[in-house]
Amino acid sequence: MPCSAGAPETCTETGKCTQKIGASPAKDVLECAPAERLQPKPPENGEPSSEIDDPAVLRDKRIRAAKRAARSELSVSKGDWRRHNLAASNILTTEGIVDRAPRVHCQDLTPAQFAERFERPRQPVVITGATDSWSAHANWRPEVLAERYRDHKFKVGSRSFPGTFGDRSTSKSMLKDYTVPHFFAEDLFQHVGKKKRPPFRWVVVGPPRSGSGLHIDPLATSAWNALVHGHKRWALFPPGTPKELLLPREPGIEREAVSWFGKVYPRTLAPEWPAARPMDIIQGPGEIVYVPNGWWHAVLNLDLTVAVTQNFASTSNFEHSPFISVGRVLGQSAYGWSTPATGASNSKSSDIMFCKIY
Repeated sequence: MPCSAGAPETCTETGKCTQKIGASPAKDVLECAPAERLQPKPPENGEPSSEIDDPAVLRDKRIRAAKRAARSELSVSKGDWRRHNLAASNILTTEGIVDRAPRVHCQDLTPAQFAERFERPRQPVVITGATDSWSAHANWRPEVLAERYRDHKFKVGSRSFPGTFGDRSTSKSMLKDYTVPHFFAEDLFQHVGKKKRPPFRWVVVGPPRSGSGLHIDPLATSAWNALVHGHKRWALFPPGTPKELLLPREPGIEREAVSWFGKVYPRTLAPEWPAARPMDIIQGPGEIVYVPNGWWHAVLNLDLTVAVTQNFASTSNFEHSPFISVGRVLGQSAYGWSTPATGASNSKSSDIMFCKIY
């Protein structure tokens, strides 16, 4: 029995990134600016500057800017990054971590069983075997991506590297490299239309020590993350775990996965920790981690990783969703989207209005 159903839709795409401006689902992102903003200005006297065409100079400037954006409390010029020995810490070791997450092969689980055992009760699970037929395992190897998409522009995020894909001729082939597992085929957000639906799908590529800081996915969506290459470390906490415990007001904690795992995670194992213990997962290639809505989760890349992830809402978790169907509003077939402040539909004509639950 196949474990996938349907090919994903295309999504939007932007260019090179230089500064933080907002958030994608669960991730701060950087503004994608024209390339000319990244270039040093030539001297006013018209004399050529060796820096303008020096790739090493441009690279160093971009690295310094990225460091300041990610960890403003660390001085680049004073050498704080080296003094704290961040790049040589043992944060990547998995020694002592006990992975107790349930693992189920896709052929041993029907969509109905998945909904009953995991989706409705909001229980995380690792699904195996569902990516075995994906051509992404071959086509998304780092060296293949570097060669095939070397001139392609992807959005760069401050935690890992979320990028949209599939809307240009150079990357449309990526849509054929994987299919949505049939456990997650239901997609209520499709009813709001392509223009109104929020961002929901990313290819994520990240080196060791990158990742996603602790967060809950927005709009009460659940998520699945399929790892194609590398290994990821996850820490999950159930809904209701106090935010003030998980995200104390300390520099770097909320933004960087490596800081959270280094500073906060050890506290969650201490005898005096007053809340739920973390569910630890070491995700390997070919495994899909299902994160139910409302669960706190942080992710640390243990090596160079390539994955595809998608947020979704379905009827099985609809009772926990911020939107509920309140019946027919107008007699034409379109769908509306409620505004958080008023609950009013922004659709001119709709079959169903989705109203915010507060």
